[in-house]
Amino acid sequence: MCVCHFRYIIPPSYGKKFEKLAASRFSSFARRCPAFLRHKMTIISPSLLTKESIPFSKIIQYEGEFMITFPYGYHAGFNYGFNCAESTNFALERWIEYGKHSIRCTCRNDMVQISMDPFVYKYQPELY
Repeated sequence: MCVCHFRYIIPPSYGKKFEKLAASRFSSFARRCPAFLRHKMTIISPSLLTKESIPFSKIIQYEGEFMITFPYGYHAGFNYGFNCAESTNFALERWIEYGKHSIRCTCRNDMVQISMDPFVYKYQPELY
């Protein structure tokens, strides 16, 4: 049995266009929370992405492989077989600007929120 994850991946250069499409399709969610896509409760059909000229790739992530999602890159998918999946947040120094401008969830108390202050203090002290 294959233990793997099937993913659709949207390139970061189309992230903003994807966010606008998602907000138009899930307007009630978008009105309640500007970061509704982080709730992981929406999915958009690949046929709609094609219709809206948003390119995507299809990949299979096999056991022991890593997948990195870059800022404004989006992914969705499903698992084949029994598995134990783990995710973690990490970033490169050049991603600090993305973090400083990220949209935070305003409707839930249990969402992950990473303060950029320590990173700005260490890597951009002139801006702190």
